Amino acid sequence: MSGNPLTTRGIIMEQGEIVVERLTGKHVMLLEHVNDEWICRFGDGRQENRRAFELAPSPFARVVELIAQAAGALSNVFGHLQKWLAVPPPQLLQIVRRQRLLGAG
Repeated sequence: MSGNPLTTRGIIMEQGEIVVERLTGKHVMLLEHVNDEWICRFGDGRQENRRAFELAPSPFARVVELIAQAAGALSNVFGHLQKWLAVPPPQLLQIVRRQRLLGAG
């Protein structure tokens, strides 16, 4: 079932998502869903199994995700603007390049 969203108490959790461990408040990353448990990676590098009811969505992770999505969209907009606003080089520059290629310079 890894990679597929799983619903627990109306909350959808997916592999790779960052959630909060309810008991300690620590952020963990969901690595894999096995039976009724998630294999979680903690910030210190250890991996432990947690049942779905022990985990909750992280508002902090959601904010980071929204910022990353906005930054990606903004980057795409600037990329398109750069293409639209591209100005060909001046005529003199094109003549100089042509002369260099022909060996006349």
